[in-house]
Amino acid sequence: MVRVHTRGARSGLTLIELLVAIGLTSILVVALVKMLETSLGVWGRTETRRDLLEQATAMSELVSVDLLALEGGERGDLLVDWEAFDTDGDGIRGLFLPRLRMVRRISEADLSRRGLVNLELDENGEPIIETRRAGALLEVTWAMMPGEIGSLVRGERLLSEDESIFDDDFFDPEGQPPPGMVSEVSDTVLWFGLVFASQTSDLTQGWRIGEGLLDCASAWDARTSGRTDEDLTTLNSPPAGCPTSKDLPVFPRRVRIEFEVERRKDLEKRTTLVETIDPKETLLVLRDERFAPATGGFVRLDEEWMEVTHVDGKRLTVVRGARGSRNTDHDAGVLVHFGSRSVRELRVAAYREDWNL
Repeated sequence: MVRVHTRGARSGLTLIELLVAIGLTSILVVALVKMLETSLGVWGRTETRRDLLEQATAMSELVSVDLLALEGGERGDLLVDWEAFDTDGDGIRGLFLPRLRMVRRISEADLSRRGLVNLELDENGEPIIETRRAGALLEVTWAMMPGEIGSLVRGERLLSEDESIFDDDFFDPEGQPPPGMVSEVSDTVLWFGLVFASQTSDLTQGWRIGEGLLDCASAWDARTSGRTDEDLTTLNSPPAGCPTSKDLPVFPRRVRIEFEVERRKDLEKRTTLVETIDPKETLLVLRDERFAPATGGFVRLDEEWMEVTHVDGKRLTVVRGARGSRNTDHDAGVLVHFGSRSVRELRVAAYREDWNL
């Protein structure tokens, strides 16, 4: 009898084993792709936040440099007020934007750039004396211009007796500065806010804006001469604890600068309202919860700002009429704006003795 040995004759994979292997490999590839997508998404959002923060920080730094160089002498000044704009075409100026004007000491860079540094030369052409134009000061203005996303502009000129940034007609009736007088710093500014602490402001409870002696203010008039229009908006109300001075300007003890940045390409990642809301409604329903803002942040619909107190998926609970804005109706489909916020606090040098510097 002949025996047939079958051991070792079978090789390769069966069809079932092959299908199982392919299935497991597919699951692994899908898991890896999802992990990669998640990682790239987190990286992208982190890069976006960092980019926005850098922009806001850079703007805060530029404004701070000007404020820290305020002129405290008889020629010094600081005026911060708010202008109203109609950006949604309803005939009502409901968007309030700040205008910051000041007199500041001129820096070495300013002197060189404007040719105000003169060198006296000896017989060999070597500099022996460096002189500066006596009393040279700059008038500087910062203003936020309206738009779907606003733009921040800055202008400056030498302080003179003939014309001034503080002249009543420097801004035209539409709140626009003279053509060519200012240059654009950024076109990504959704919000530019300023808060001032006077000599009596109590900051232990935060930067609370109000009419009491312990409160802060969103406007300032260093000459206490009534240059802010309080009838236009409560944002123009001066601090209750601000003293008066006949000869020297009165500056705030401390300043809080806040920027909120929203880039043009961020608008692609903004959601809209599902339903029309009236001025009393405090619940917003969004079309896409993936692009909802965070609790504690602010959103802007048309010309109205709202503070977000709670987020539940597509549903936002808000406080209406934030940042001095007016409660109004908003149609379904309106874009929900929000940005990346940056805050900076300054101790004004004119009162450094109060802060043990």
